[in-house]
Amino acid sequence: MGKKKAARSVPAQIVIGSAAELGFMLALTAVMAALTLGGAIGQGSIRTAALCANALAAFLGSLLAAKGFSQRRLPMTLLSVGGYLLLLLLGNLLFVGAAPTDGLAVCLPPIGAAILAALLVSRKPKTRRRR
Repeated sequence: MGKKKAARSVPAQIVIGSAAELGFMLALTAVMAALTLGGAIGQGSIRTAALCANALAAFLGSLLAAKGFSQRRLPMTLLSVGGYLLLLLLGNLLFVGAAPTDGLAVCLPPIGAAILAALLVSRKPKTRRRR
């Protein structure tokens, strides 16, 4: 028999999810920058690539966060994405000096990705029928 993992507190798991989302966003942004410098992504497509990286980072981080919750996965992953989006906004205000003008385009894909991740993780496994 193996030991059971100690359950993390809800705020700690939300912080872990938000940090994972930021880490994935940093990695995807680095890949996107390399692809742009290599010529694979045109300068006109940078915004679209950034929005796709934003949604993918939120999906991967939400998957990680949802795995840590046994109950109420959807609200907890939405809180995790909310923390991620808040940190993105604060970083934008700090480094760019202005809030994004297209807030819905930045916020809606990560929220949808979090909902999808929570639904994928909360799926019950199929049970085998006994003959």
